[in-house]
Amino acid sequence: MSNVLSSRQFGRYVEVEIRDFKSKTKTIISNDFEIDFEFFKSLDQVTEDDSGKIRIYGLTPERIKALQDGGGEVILRCKYRHAEVQVLFQAYISRL
Repeated sequence: MSNVLSSRQFGRYVEVEIRDFKSKTKTIISNDFEIDFEFFKSLDQVTEDDSGKIRIYGLTPERIKALQDGGGEVILRCKYRHAEVQVLFQAYISRL
């Protein structure tokens, strides 16, 4: 992973890994793209699930189409200056 922190990401390094279960491929989208994310973590897993959204700007139409085959997992990793890269969110993909 690169140690370069983009000014577009406001001093943070963000990386998204998408695992496609059908084709058994892994795609890593790096900090070179603008990546926004939000997630909700519930303490009560019975009545409300954890959920999140990741938005990646600047992907080509071909890349988007290739990622939309469905059936996969997404892992969001991030860090700020002088910190270790950590997994912030890991989930099955419900809609891409």
